[in-house]
Parts: sequence; structure tokens; C-alpha cells
Amino acid sequence: MIGVRLILVATAAGFGCCAPAHAETLQIHGIYPAENSRAAPLSSIAVQQFGGIDGPALSIKISDALRDARIDGQSYFNVGPASVMREADAVLTGTVATDVRTSRSGSKEVSRCVKRDDKRDCVERRKVKVRCEQLNLSVRPTLRLIGPEGDMIHSENAQSTRQVRFCEGERQPSIEPLVEQSLDEIAQRVRFSLAPQQRVENIRILESRSGMARADSRAFKDAIRMSKSDEGVACDAFATLEPSVGEHVSLLFNLGLCAEARGDFTNAGDYYRRAIASDPSKSHAGDGLARLRQRERAEEQLAEHYGS
Repeated sequence: MIGVRLILVATAAGFGCCAPAHAETLQIHGIYPAENSRAAPLSSIAVQQFGGIDGPALSIKISDALRDARIDGQSYFNVGPASVMREADAVLTGTVATDVRTSRSGSKEVSRCVKRDDKRDCVERRKVKVRCEQLNLSVRPTLRLIGPEGDMIHSENAQSTRQVRFCEGERQPSIEPLVEQSLDEIAQRVRFSLAPQQRVENIRILESRSGMARADSRAFKDAIRMSKSDEGVACDAFATLEPSVGEHVSLLFNLGLCAEARGDFTNAGDYYRRAIASDPSKSHAGDGLARLRQRERAEEQLAEHYGS
């Protein structure tokens, strides 16, 4: 399995009037799972040209999206046209139906010139109501990813819709950009269904020191400040406070975040669960546990995909 490089970087971020002016975050680099684990064993996918007027364009967009799926800089799938990839692990086939309709959409009030002088300059304007319509676009894919034994690995049927309102006197909007947006949406949906994603998340450190002894409070504040320049030193400083601070939700969560950042999911989970027990009203640790479950599922998919 390709190794996951985990980097911990502290950054400053503002959170508006009601949050600390210099709230800190830890930047977590991680891999998160594809929605469909059944695609994990696949190394290559052949894409047929889909049926329908927008089918060929969607075939290209999905091929590009799957080809751009990368883990540690390496392509996750080998992707190509079904006409040349006859030994692929699976074939993506299907059709696309595009439907465009207009419907009444009320009216709006506009200012219209009702009187002009002999030079054609407007000398009197009046507010009038004009009729409006809505352009409704629906793009409905029917896609199937079929394995070598004829088994269906994945299906994509969710339609993508777009609406644009326009009124009398305005130019009717072009349908082409709306179709393009819908095809892009469907292509990305297929990509995230079939391939894991590697991304960065900025997770906010908990800074509340309520209930800490004065000396511990100062040391905790110093540790947060150190995260701006040296995250490793900051995490070490949090760790030295555990014996004296004990089961404090802020310290436990931050220690869990440090453990997660270095790839120690076991200790990260322990710290998050202790943080929840310390203060169930805080959702941060629960989010951390959910994130760990996702990352562990991604590791299982990668192990199946790369065979290790």
C-alpha cells in the first residue's frame, strides 16, 4: 500500500467576532475513502462512449475525473476507452438523457418608458409588471460499472438539475453552460464514488483553559502559541501537561489531534473518547472519531487496491 505522508502544520485563522482573534488550527493531511468499497480491487477501468446527445461529453469528463484521482501523486486507476482497453478490470457503460423545459415563474416589477419626446428621450417612466419564466434543465445518467464476470460493481442514476429564471425583456439564458455544470457534477460524483481522495483539513485546536490551575493555564497557552512555529514542540508541550491537567477536554482533544496528525490512530481514538467523557457537550472529539473511522476505512480500501 502506498504510504500516507502525514504532515502537521499550525496556521492562524480568524473565526469572526465571537471567536478568539487568533484561533489556531492543525493542518491534517489524510486519505478518505471512496463511497463504494466494491471498487477498491480495481486497477483499470474502460469507459465506453455513453449514449444520448450529451453521452460522449460525459464519457470524456468521467474518464478525465477518474484519471485525475491520485494518491501520493500516483494515478489510482488506469483509465481508457473501452475500444482499446479490452483487458480492463471493469467497464463503465451507460446513457444520458437531457431534458430542457420552461415554466411560468410569476412576474416582476420593472420601470418602463411610457412617453418620449420628439428626440426619443424618455420623459415619463412607469412601473409595470412583466411575465417571468424559469428554464429547467435535467440531466439523468444511467451508468453501470460492470466487472469481468458481469457483476455490477457500481451504478449512477442520480439526476443533476439546474434552474435559471428570466423575465420579459431579458435575454433567454444559454443552455450550454448549464449542461456543462451538470456533466461536471456527475463526473465528480462518479470519481468520489470509486476512488479515495487525499486532502488537507484544517482542524481547530481547543483553547479554553477554564478550570486549569494558573501555572497549567499559562503553560497551555504557551503550547498553543508554540504551534505557530513548531507543531512538534507544541504537541510535546501538550503531552507534558497531561499528568497535572488530567481529564480536561481541551488538552485531551489537542493530544488526540496531535496523535492523529502523526498517524497514531489508536492513541488518537483513546484521547478523543476521553475528551467526550470529560465534556460531552463539545462536538470536536466526536468529529475526530468519525474522521478516524473514515481514514481507517480508506486504509482498508488502499490495502485491497494495492494488494498489501
